[in-house]
Amino acid sequence: MELWWDPYQPSQPYQAASFLTLSERFYNDLTSHAVPVDMRAVIALKGSALAVDIYSWLTYRLS
Repeated sequence: MELWWDPYQPSQPYQAASFLTLSERFYNDLTSHAVPVDMRAVIALKGSALAVDIYSWLTYRLS
């Protein structure tokens, strides 16, 4: 599923209290196959979405 929200689209209401409900199976898959991410690295790379994506991918592949 793709979830998108555009703050500049006036026809779409602001949803500050939005939430996402995960199925139990998906949640269990996420928690049982978690990837260790160093938040210091993510903060250092936050200026580039590509750098964060590559870091996340490499962390996944090497863990």
